[in-house]
Amino acid sequence: MRAGSLQIGWCLVVILSRLIAMADVPQVPPPVFFEEVSGRGEPVSKPQLAADPQPWDIGSPTDDEQLYVEYINRARLDPRAEALRLMAPVDPDIQAAYAFFNVNTNLLVSQFAGILPAPPVAIHAVLTRAAREHSTWMLVNGTQTHEEAALSSGDRIAAAGYPWKSGGGVGENIFAFAKSVVHGHFGFNTDWGNGPGGMQSPPGHRNTIHDRKFREIGVGVVYGTNTGPSGTVGPGLVTQEFGYLNGARPYVTGVAFYDFNNNGFYDTGEGLGGIRVELEGATHYATTTRSGGYAIPFASGGVKKLTFSGAGFSKDQRLVNLVSGTNLKADFTPPYVAPTVKGPLVAPIQTDSLFLAGPFQGASRYRARVLRFTPATATEGAEGDLSPFHVSIAPGYSLRVTDVRHEGAASFHMAHPFQSSVPSVTDQTMEFKDSFGPRSGSQLLFFSRLGWASPLQAASVRVSSDEGRSWQTIWSRAGTGNAGESAFSQVALPLSAYAGKSIRVRFVYTLQTGGGFFPQTQAGVGWYIDSIRFTSVDRAVNAGDFEVPSSGEFLFRPSDTLVHELSVRAETEHRTFPYGPPIEVTGATSVPSAEIALDGFRQLSASRSVISYRLIRGTPTSVLIQGFETLTGPRTRMGGVVRAVGGQRYEIEFDRNPGASTSFFQLLAQ
Repeated sequence: MRAGSLQIGWCLVVILSRLIAMADVPQVPPPVFFEEVSGRGEPVSKPQLAADPQPWDIGSPTDDEQLYVEYINRARLDPRAEALRLMAPVDPDIQAAYAFFNVNTNLLVSQFAGILPAPPVAIHAVLTRAAREHSTWMLVNGTQTHEEAALSSGDRIAAAGYPWKSGGGVGENIFAFAKSVVHGHFGFNTDWGNGPGGMQSPPGHRNTIHDRKFREIGVGVVYGTNTGPSGTVGPGLVTQEFGYLNGARPYVTGVAFYDFNNNGFYDTGEGLGGIRVELEGATHYATTTRSGGYAIPFASGGVKKLTFSGAGFSKDQRLVNLVSGTNLKADFTPPYVAPTVKGPLVAPIQTDSLFLAGPFQGASRYRARVLRFTPATATEGAEGDLSPFHVSIAPGYSLRVTDVRHEGAASFHMAHPFQSSVPSVTDQTMEFKDSFGPRSGSQLLFFSRLGWASPLQAASVRVSSDEGRSWQTIWSRAGTGNAGESAFSQVALPLSAYAGKSIRVRFVYTLQTGGGFFPQTQAGVGWYIDSIRFTSVDRAVNAGDFEVPSSGEFLFRPSDTLVHELSVRAETEHRTFPYGPPIEVTGATSVPSAEIALDGFRQLSASRSVISYRLIRGTPTSVLIQGFETLTGPRTRMGGVVRAVGGQRYEIEFDRNPGASTSFFQLLAQ
C-alpha cells in the first residue's frame, strides 16, 4: 500500500486516497484460450444413458461464490439494465474506486449499449475447484497474477480436469483486493483502471463476463491478507474460470432461495439446499447445493416440464421452453413467510403451557428463543467493564479512556489508527449485546464529542430491527477537518418508530476512502461517547433457547410475572433462518386450571361436524360444545365424542341439531 502525508499543526493526516493502490485493480486477463478441434469434446462428467436419471453434481459453491455467479448471469441476461446499476453504486468502497479512477459513467453506459444479451452460465465443479486453488495460491504468495510459475491459466484449468484442449475454450478473471462480493463484481464489470474514462482498454474482464461462447463457470473465493510482490492482498481474493466444451450439452441452471429482503434477487444466506430438480426427458437430475445452486444438462430443445420438490416443499412444476444448444435460467423462489408462535398470552408460572411453532415450508426443526423484558434504567459510562458490548476496533488503542470524559471516571473512545501492514482502515464498532424494546416516546440519550476528524470520518448510531441483517443510521456527524468539538453535548434520538419491535443498537465510527484522515489515538482525536441511557425502553435479556421438533409443538413455563417475548426460527439440514415475529407472554400466578385452543373445523355431512383443538395446559375432566345462532343468542349444549390425534391434539365429533340453523360453536374445557 502507498500513503502520502502532510503536517497540519501537530496532527498528522494520512491521505487515504492513495490507499487505493494501483494493485487494487483486477489484473488484465489473458486472451481467451480456445482449441477448435473437430469432433465432440468430452464433458468432465459425461452424461450416461440410463433408465433412471442420474445425479448431476456441481460441487459445493459457497454463498459468496453463488452470489458472484448470480451477478454475472444478471449482467449477461440484461447488459443495459446492469449498466444502470453500475452507473450509480451505493457501496462506499466502489464509490471511492470510481472517484480514484475518475470513472466516466456516461461512457460506461454507452459501452454497455453495444453488448448483446447472453445466456446464463452454469456452475461446473471442476472449474470451481480450479478457481479456488488459484485464489488460495495468490493468498499464500501475496500476489495477483494469472500465472503460477510456468503454468498459464489455460494449463492450470486443463490440469484440474477440464478438457478444453480437446475442443473448447476457457477464460479467467482474477482480483486479489476485493473488499466484498459486490465490490469485486463492480471491479470486473466496470473494469476500472487507468484507461480512457477510468476503465481498462480493452475491458477484458467485462468482455469475458459477457462472452456468449461460455456455458460453464467456476468461482473460487478465499479470505485473508498477506503481503508479497503485489503488496498486501485481501481481504477477498476471487478467481472466475469460464469455459465451454465443443459438443457438450447445454444446461437448465438456476438457484433456489428465500427472498428475505424482497429485493427480487439472490443474496447470501438465502439459498435453499436439498431440493430435487427434475427436467422432463433429461438423463440427469439435480439436488440444490447449500447455496441453492443447481444445473441439469439436456440434449434437445422444446417445451419440457421442470419440477422442484422435496426438502419439505410442495411440488412446484412449470413448463420451460428449451432452445437447443442454449443454457436456460430457472430459479425457485417460494414465498417466505416467517414462522409464528401460537399459544396463550397469559401463562402460569407454576405449570407448562403448550405452544405451537410454524408452519414453515422446508423446516426439519425449529428453535425457540425466550427474551425477558425489564426496564432499561442503567447508564453506560465506561466506568465498568465492556461486558455489555460486542466490540470490534483496530489494534493499537483502548476503547475505554479516562483522560477525556463528560462525567464519572471514564468514557468510550473510537479512532482510526493507521498501520501500513493493514490494507484498509475498518469501521470501529461498539454494539449492545442485549436487544431493546422501545415504546411510544422512547429515546436513546448519550453525550458525544467529535474531536480531530476529517470529513471522511463520521460518528454514527445505527439500529437493526431484523436481527442484525440490515442496519439503519438514525444519527450521523462527520468531522470538520480540524480540532472539532472541545466539549461534550447531549444527543437525544427518538425510538418511537421502532415501538413494538426488538432492536439492536450500535455505535459506529466510519471512515470512507478517497481523502485524508486523522490516524492518531491520543486525547482530542476521534469520537468520544459517554453516559449512554434509554428512556421508556425495555431491555431484552436472553432467557434461553431450545430446540423444537418438526411438529412445532413445545411446552413453555414463564420464570416470573414479567413479560416474556417468545419467537421461533426454522432450521433445515442446510440453513438456519431468521427468527419470526414474537408474541408476548406474561407470567401469572392465577390462571384457569385447564385451557384449550381451537385449530380447525370441518363438516362431515349436513348434520355431522368435527372440531380440532389443542390442550394448552391442565387436564380437563370434560370438553363440551355449545351451539348458537347469533353471538348474543342463547346457547344449546351439544353432545360429542372426543378422540386423541397425537401429542396434545384432539378432535371432537358431534351431531348438529336437526333443522337448527346453528352458525356458531363454542368449545368449553371443564
